[in-house]
Amino acid sequence: MKKVLVIALLLLFYLESNGQIKLSTQAEKQEEEVAFDDSKNWQGEQYRSYIGQSLYVVPKTEKLVQYGYSGFFLKPDGDVYEPMSSSSRFNPKTKHEALANKTLIVEDVVISGKDYLGKPNVYLKLTLDADTLYFKYDLMYEHNFPFIVMSYLDRLQKDNIGKQFVMKKVLDKTTTDYVTGKEVVYIPGSIWTCTDIVLDTKYYNLTKIFTNDKEETISGFEALFILKEYKESLEKIYGKKLVQEAINGNIKIGMPKELVIVSWGKPDDINYSSYGEQWVYSGQYVYIEKGKVTGWN
Repeated sequence: MKKVLVIALLLLFYLESNGQIKLSTQAEKQEEEVAFDDSKNWQGEQYRSYIGQSLYVVPKTEKLVQYGYSGFFLKPDGDVYEPMSSSSRFNPKTKHEALANKTLIVEDVVISGKDYLGKPNVYLKLTLDADTLYFKYDLMYEHNFPFIVMSYLDRLQKDNIGKQFVMKKVLDKTTTDYVTGKEVVYIPGSIWTCTDIVLDTKYYNLTKIFTNDKEETISGFEALFILKEYKESLEKIYGKKLVQEAINGNIKIGMPKELVIVSWGKPDDINYSSYGEQWVYSGQYVYIEKGKVTGWN
């Protein structure tokens, strides 16, 4: 009997001391701050890296001004910011003059639900003078990003302006002088200096401006030049003759794949197999084994 009484008292003590369920809530996952990669303008899914960045709104061409800007709202899923008279619920547009050439600051990132693919609806919270607005950020398509990030522009200027570049062979043999409109002949191996980076008003694209010792001025694109310093470093490794072949747009059996990129640019795609790599260039293929060219068609 005493044994039963002791067990009952112990059980009663256990129930009294453990009778209450502790209430608690698990902390929500905290998104880590991501550093902005200033080597590129659009950050893809690293959207939190825009926080604290200054965004310049790129103007539209004369033909596109009438369509305004898409994706700017007073609040997530809310009314459109500075709507055009033609703006509707299904096609909300912001007046071109309300945003063109303006610089906005990214204060925060707001997630509001998910889209039909299950991806988060991401909004950049922006300030423009005394206004607060939200831009619906496209996670998939860079062409829907209407900004130039000023940090990216700063990096572009530091990496290019004042530097010397070597011209490579391209399909076009001539171009037009950016200042005078006269014909300029492309000469592979010629030296040009980047003098400026401008927003060209024809298509409102960032454009590098190059000048040579003849005082000719052209607007350049990435495939047209390599840094003179980079060319010289390649010559120390592979020799002047082989590097010049790449600058002239040629590839050769045994050419290192680094020089294939100099010659033909980065491939559109790379197919991998047990024997090596197949680099795809608009219907042409370069075959590479152990880092060197073995053939092409």
